[in-house]
Amino acid sequence: MQQEIRVGEWTVRPELNLLERGGKRMSVEPRAIQLLLHLIRHAGQVCSRDELLEQVWGGAFVSDEALSNAVAKLRKALGDDPRDPAYIQTIPKKGYRLLAEAEWEEETQGEPEESRQEERFEIIDKVGEGRMGEVFLARDRVLRRRVALKLLAPSQESSKAVRRMLREARVAASLQHPAICSIFDCGEFQGRPYIAMEYLKGRTLQQRLQAEHRLPPEEVLHLADELCRALDAAHQRGILHRGLSPSNLMITPEGSVKIMDFGQARRLPHSQAPDQDWSTTLSEVGDLAGEYAYRSPEQITSHEDLDVRSDIFSLGLILYECLCGRHAFEGKTAVETAVSILSDPPPREADFPSQVPSRLRKLVLRMLSRQPRERPPSMKALRRRLAEIQSPAQRRRWLIWTTALLLVVMVLLYLAVLDP
Repeated sequence: MQQEIRVGEWTVRPELNLLERGGKRMSVEPRAIQLLLHLIRHAGQVCSRDELLEQVWGGAFVSDEALSNAVAKLRKALGDDPRDPAYIQTIPKKGYRLLAEAEWEEETQGEPEESRQEERFEIIDKVGEGRMGEVFLARDRVLRRRVALKLLAPSQESSKAVRRMLREARVAASLQHPAICSIFDCGEFQGRPYIAMEYLKGRTLQQRLQAEHRLPPEEVLHLADELCRALDAAHQRGILHRGLSPSNLMITPEGSVKIMDFGQARRLPHSQAPDQDWSTTLSEVGDLAGEYAYRSPEQITSHEDLDVRSDIFSLGLILYECLCGRHAFEGKTAVETAVSILSDPPPREADFPSQVPSRLRKLVLRMLSRQPRERPPSMKALRRRLAEIQSPAQRRRWLIWTTALLLVVMVLLYLAVLDP
């Protein structure tokens, strides 16, 4: 079974970056397709320019011109006239709105669904294994692309574990962000529950740290900024991650980070997150939900009344480990580490390597405060603090490159005077 997205007279093939109408096929750049998909999800609503820049470019620093160019390319592909639009309407000083009717359709091949599902995936290689199941590199014959196929272990196929896996798929699928691994489908394959997700090349942060011990502060700042953006997007949707750890963060060859697992997520207090099944919580599935080593003190002692500052503590543990090459609260086991988080003295500034800027040390230690009220109040606030730390480093790099360029120019001028 394959899902088709129809908008007006066109069929959208996101996996191929194509628009189809009759026998006509139009290739569209990926950013423009992502833009169209976001407009389709919010058909009839005005999507602000800031919202579109965040969703399509992940909050990266790009000009409004990039968004305007993507809209122009999309209109050209759709044959849409901006002066008399049938698809995309510009709302002055506000954003854009999709005018055309959009719908999702299912395409079948006239075969029983069980038969189609059994033949859907071609297993290529096994890429990972854990207590909860196995992950395979597979080819999706329907979507015609490679996917990471996560299969629940036979020993874990209780109704609660299956509900947890389904919840993970629903939560992650509801989040569209460049730093969050995309979910394509879920169901049953060869008698086992599965999630088909974006296949990512690279290494987990855990593998990077095992190989390199620690990371340069500038790279840590970059990864922290990307994670703050992704987690803020989740928090804005009313979703608390609760399970951050180096093992579920993938670092791509390009240096970007992706959050791969939302299996422990739950709704934030007072949120109105739509269409989520939160019936299975961590307290019901117990140890199925992972390790204690990266949990906040309040998450270790209670699963109630958690807010975004719990994720901030977990992120602080990860940043400390990236900078220092060791866990902030070391124990021989995850349980001993949890006890250390609750009772041992927190790290000190002197525990960081000398190359870590003082302001970054102070910020990480604030993230690791046992009292939630002493931590940054939100991912947005944390991002602002990170930006303040990054700016001096960026100015130093600019000064170094400018000085080097001036020296090269002076040498060339000097040589030109000597040899007229």
